[in-house]
Amino acid sequence: MTVLFISSCRSDLSILQHPIKFFQKYSHLKSFIYIGGYNFDNKSSGNNKLNIKGLKNIIFSKNSEIKNFDYTDTNVANFITNEVKNIIKKKNIKYIFILGDRFEIASLAINLVNNLVILFHLHGGEITKGSNDNIYRYVISKCSDYHFVSTIKSKERLIKQQFKSNSIYNIGSLALDSLSKIKKFKDIKIINKKFNINLEFKNYIVVSLHPETVSNINYIQQINILFKSIQGIKSNFIFTSPSPDNGREFFIKKIKFECKKNPNYYYIENLGYEFFYDLLMSTNLFIGNSSAGIIESIYFNIPFINIGSRQSGREYSKNIINVNWNINSIKSYIHKCLLSNSHNFKLSDSFYYKKN
Repeated sequence: MTVLFISSCRSDLSILQHPIKFFQKYSHLKSFIYIGGYNFDNKSSGNNKLNIKGLKNIIFSKNSEIKNFDYTDTNVANFITNEVKNIIKKKNIKYIFILGDRFEIASLAINLVNNLVILFHLHGGEITKGSNDNIYRYVISKCSDYHFVSTIKSKERLIKQQFKSNSIYNIGSLALDSLSKIKKFKDIKIINKKFNINLEFKNYIVVSLHPETVSNINYIQQINILFKSIQGIKSNFIFTSPSPDNGREFFIKKIKFECKKNPNYYYIENLGYEFFYDLLMSTNLFIGNSSAGIIESIYFNIPFINIGSRQSGREYSKNIINVNWNINSIKSYIHKCLLSNSHNFKLSDSFYYKKN
């Protein structure tokens, strides 16, 4: 049995870590990891090194060696597809694991339909109405042979869409599964020293906002609404890097501009998933429209203010507060969350958690 795991960005590499390490425990399960695409884009990932500790049989994309590589969606997709096809031939790959809802992965899945490989899709059957990811995710599912979904509703959706029920398995969220295996999180002092910032335990807000690509308002209005909503709030704010969607460059430019004006604003281009989780462990509030807010935030017993419709259609746990693109509403919910010092959100209440 020869297996290939595909990673086109650092977020999926972090989620795939646990199943990769599981397969690599067993010598009769020969597995390889292809790492390509946006994993090497400094605009997306900063200059931080990839977290590949404990991983074996890694095949790095040649785009990691190309200066001024063109990181447009189409070019990245074509590059990944050509390299993966070559790997399939050279390594005699029979099974491929692909994750989620990215354009380049959808393109790869289409190209692999006639390649006589078995495709396993992770996190299919989900809905995100405010993003084109919805389309890409469905395409990947249609091209795949087996489906490992994260919720009961995700399985039901695929069955309604005429996918065979005996090809669909609810395994819960891989991210929550990986989180439950972390023994210790880093102290906030270590994070401060690493990134040259100044945060206090339970006295800062994490912001992870991505362009809402299917929306009634444009990305300029979206990021402007965010900053008007947090203006005047007495707290430190730390901003993560937005996803590579249309509007990303403007988002980054605006975030950097605001951080220069405000000494209590910090921007880190790429935390890496471990430091990101460390930040969530020490924060008192998470806001934005990230899937991490919908899925992982409950693990840290913190509320997540979900802005807009990017994640509309997902299952919402008890810690999720949904709010429209309204400055007064966002500001009001932030104040309410900051006034509440204690929460009792349980992992068992999450739609995405399943003990494996």
